[in-house]
Amino acid sequence: MGHHGGGWRGHTPSSEVLPATQTTGYKFGIGQSGVGGGSGSNGIAGAGGGYYGGFAVEQASGGSSFVSGNENCNAISKESTESDIIHTNQANHYSGKIFINSKTIDGEQEMIVEDLKKYKYNINDGNGYAKITFLGKEENAIDTEYLYYYTGNEQKFIAPKSGNYKIECWGASGGKARADGSVAGNGGNGGYTSGIIHLNNKDELYIHIGGKGADAVVGQNSEGGYNGGGLGTWDYGDDEASGGGRRSNRYKT
Repeated sequence: MGHHGGGWRGHTPSSEVLPATQTTGYKFGIGQSGVGGGSGSNGIAGAGGGYYGGFAVEQASGGSSFVSGNENCNAISKESTESDIIHTNQANHYSGKIFINSKTIDGEQEMIVEDLKKYKYNINDGNGYAKITFLGKEENAIDTEYLYYYTGNEQKFIAPKSGNYKIECWGASGGKARADGSVAGNGGNGGYTSGIIHLNNKDELYIHIGGKGADAVVGQNSEGGYNGGGLGTWDYGDDEASGGGRRSNRYKT
């Protein structure tokens, strides 16, 4: 079964499975798929996606989070490529976009959010979610909220005017595991990150809302959720299967 993600480093179920950190993980942005599957093998959950995705060895670890400007983070260089990630040992992203008052809550903690219709639900028990709030010139004012739900595709936000914006991201959870044909446990929860950033009129943000990892199905692998979750594999010998990995929300300018 997969473990929670969303902190500056991901959660891990044991010392045998390394968590994702600010500089290490299975891959940049991608969680590892479970190893094995089929007759004579053990089904293993897919790892969570994130800044770095987690590992899947016997069990799966969670991915890490990144927020430009936070002292706990380590940004990548503009010269980085998919096969060669270069870290700057600095907190600020090369775009020059920096968040203030940023924070993260790992998926081990329950998070309740409220949308514009005042309907409360547990956001880290499913697909990801994002909210952008225009604050104007004040850090604590609330003007207009923009909500983004999971679609499986890139979404775009265009700043309607210059000012401070609070951006909040809730990561998606992993799929449910099975043993002997019955549900054996829930996947790890996605985490939460937020921060305040100044945007100019017509600045564009590209939003990728994470999808929940597929629940385990006896006899077949389970797809990882959209945006970096690893695939979960199954065990033919005792009808055991593992849920797919979870995904994170990402923004780029």
